[in-house]
Amino acid sequence: MQLAEARFHRDGFCHLPGLLTPQAMAQLLAQQGEMQTFMQRKQRASETLWFMHLQITALAEIFTAPSLLARLARHVGQTASQLQLLGTTLYCKAAGWSGTAWHQDGRFIPSDSLQAFTLWVPLQPISRENAPLVFFPGSQHQCLIEQPLPSDLWPEPIGTAGPVVAAPLILGDATLHQLWTLHGSLGNATSEERQALIVNYLTAPLVLNPLAAVGGGQTSALINRVRQWNLETLERNAD
Repeated sequence: MQLAEARFHRDGFCHLPGLLTPQAMAQLLAQQGEMQTFMQRKQRASETLWFMHLQITALAEIFTAPSLLARLARHVGQTASQLQLLGTTLYCKAAGWSGTAWHQDGRFIPSDSLQAFTLWVPLQPISRENAPLVFFPGSQHQCLIEQPLPSDLWPEPIGTAGPVVAAPLILGDATLHQLWTLHGSLGNATSEERQALIVNYLTAPLVLNPLAAVGGGQTSALINRVRQWNLETLERNAD
């Protein structure tokens, strides 16, 4: 399967070519310095879920623009009015980065009733060499999968389709994936840092539940730690 063939509901992800206009992309790139300052502060506090759009108003303007919300809504099968902007986080992959382990975003959110999806917006063109995302089609139907899995190993086959590399992407392109879609990233084999913005949307109210420890796997300690961080972050930013 090629990225352009992917469908959000069938495969758990899709490509959104030209999601951001050149004007919106220029506005976004103009915020890079402020976003990096924000990132450094949150990393020192060990927070993994951020709300940059609450402090950098240009981000809120870009990612709640009516035309953008209307396009997202068509893919996820909702109305634009049902989409709520939750988080905006900057992910940077240094030159030589080995890759992001395979994971499902839903494992790290302390909510049982969450309906959400993730928009991935690169801040430079993406090739197979500078840490593109990789998705496993249909994995959103498999519920919990042991994770994180090493980024340099393909998971055991799920269904009949193999992993899909989300490249190439040009400025303004984005990808969209579901909460339970298994994904990771390839390594950054270039000499420059790769930056991408993670934008989380809700399609239902976020209701936090008391944390129950995740067990039954070598990665449970990591998952529990991130879930606890995210619970504390969401509680601090509630309303």
